[in-house]
Amino acid sequence: MSTLQLTDPRLSSLVLFAGKHSNRENGMCIMEATAWLAGEPHTDHPICACPVIAAFLRGLNDHVRDSNRQKLVALIPLLVTSKSSTSVEIKRAYHLLDFTIRSAVPIVLDQVLPDWAAKFRALEKLSDKTTIRRSRELVSSLADFFPSALALALDLALALDLALDLDRARALDLALDLDRARALDLARALDLARALDLALALALDVARALALDVARALDLALDLARALETTITEKAIVAVSEALAIKE
Repeated sequence: MSTLQLTDPRLSSLVLFAGKHSNRENGMCIMEATAWLAGEPHTDHPICACPVIAAFLRGLNDHVRDSNRQKLVALIPLLVTSKSSTSVEIKRAYHLLDFTIRSAVPIVLDQVLPDWAAKFRALEKLSDKTTIRRSRELVSSLADFFPSALALALDLALALDLALDLDRARALDLALDLDRARALDLARALDLARALDLALALALDVARALALDVARALDLALDLARALETTITEKAIVAVSEALAIKE
C-alpha cells in the first residue's frame, strides 16, 4: 500500500454521509471512505483500520450534523494505517473511555449542572480498575441526582462495566482474542448519541428558564445544542488523534 499524505487531493471534494451504504455511489461514511482511500473493497469495517477507533467513529459519524461530520475527513489518512496489536487497541479503548467520561460528559453538564461537570473533570485519568470504579460511582450518583441523565448514565455505566471486565481479563492473562472482543464492545458502548440527546434536553431547560415563548425557546435550545455538538465533535477528533498516536 502506498504512503498516504494528510493532504491527499482525493479528500478535498469528499462528502461524508450518515449510515451504512450498499455501494460508494450511494455515499460513504467515514469508515467506508477509509476503505476507499486504502484501495479496499467497499465496507465500513476496513481491515487497514484500528477496529476500536472505527467502532467509535461509526457512532460519531451517524449522530452529528453534516457540517460536523465533514470535520472527520481529516482523520481518514491516519485511519488507513491505524491497525495495530491487541494491546494497543486496548489502550486506545481506555483513552476513548477517558475522553467520554472526563471531557464529553462535562461539556454537556456545564449548561445546567456545573458542579457535576467539575466532578467529572476532576476524576483521575481512567487507566485501571480503581479509577474506573470511582467513575462508576459518580455516574450512578448522577442518575440518582438528575433523572434526565438516566439514559446517558446507563450507557456510561455499561461502558465502565465493560472496562472493568477488560481489566480483570488482562489481569488473568486470558486469550488476546477475547481481550480484543472486550475492547471492541467497550468502544461500541461509547456512543455519544446519548450525550448529544441530553445536550438538547438541557438546552431546552435553559431556554425555558428564560421565560421565552415556545418558538424562541426552541430556537435558542437548538442553537445551544448545536454549539455543544460542535464542541464535542471537535474534542472527539482530538481524542481520536491522540488515540491513533498510541503505538505500543
